[in-house]
Amino acid sequence: MRLSRHLQLKLLHALWPACIARARREAVKASLRSIHVSDRKVLKPKDFEDDTALRQRLRDTKDTPTFETSPLDAWAFVRVHNEVRTLGVALETIAGVFKRGILAHHGSTDGSVEIMEAFCQKHPGFSVFHYPHSIYPAHHDAYKGEVPEENTLAGYYNAILEKIPEGDWFMKIDADHAYHSDALRFALYLPLHETDAVSLSRVNMVVKNEGKNDDDFQVMSFLDHYDQWLVCKRNLEFKMVTGIKPDGDYYAYELLELDRNFLKMECPQLHFPYEKSWRAAPEGDFEPFTDFMAKQSKARFDPDFFNLENVKRLYRRFV
Repeated sequence: MRLSRHLQLKLLHALWPACIARARREAVKASLRSIHVSDRKVLKPKDFEDDTALRQRLRDTKDTPTFETSPLDAWAFVRVHNEVRTLGVALETIAGVFKRGILAHHGSTDGSVEIMEAFCQKHPGFSVFHYPHSIYPAHHDAYKGEVPEENTLAGYYNAILEKIPEGDWFMKIDADHAYHSDALRFALYLPLHETDAVSLSRVNMVVKNEGKNDDDFQVMSFLDHYDQWLVCKRNLEFKMVTGIKPDGDYYAYELLELDRNFLKMECPQLHFPYEKSWRAAPEGDFEPFTDFMAKQSKARFDPDFFNLENVKRLYRRFV
């Protein structure tokens, strides 16, 4: 017999382990839709060997306290376009999380394809998909008129999506991100039903002067969820959305409309959108990374990943 979500939550409340302080327990009870850093670090599968409801909550597979397996066996949904500088780090930081994935491109010429092919040789569950049509990028003026479906971002994304079987789970992955592998792995334990989805936030970085000084590592913005997600493929389709912003600027981008119960987890990624030859970094200075992090909650940002030395280490590994 399948328990209703109400009964599942009541069981979760009743079985909550005594190792968590009462104040923390009550806080989580009040907002069960938020998953924090401490939940990943404290709630180990070995703590729930006798608690069926909690094992289901974390998608435990026997005794794997370091979450080495992917219980959902989700696909990595990766799109690449001339991102040779950051691609290796992005793939390296997801390699231990996903056992399969689609690495898609639509004509990369900077060496990205060679990196993808080498990765797939080491990880045979992944494959390279060359989309054979040219694509108009987001916000391009061409979208103000009629654009053939195959030349839209939505058409491109739907062609990738077709490679993933119906009913399988997948996570949208970007080639200019560096991922917190443990946090991504933990995300795969969170959904209970096909109607659940895990929403991922990101920190958008700008690195000035090739990162010569600490203050050159700057945060341009923080996107709090929804642009990236872990979701089950069930009757999904990307569509193009166009219009005019209140400031008069034109917008056009692909959108996957998701009618899901979203879980918000800790931030699992750093985004380096300007570490590519075809996109110029914005002028002016932004908030130094250390100043930004000083104001953030450790419930949302794991200091083991979100610290300046780790950011520098990741940046130095860019090609």
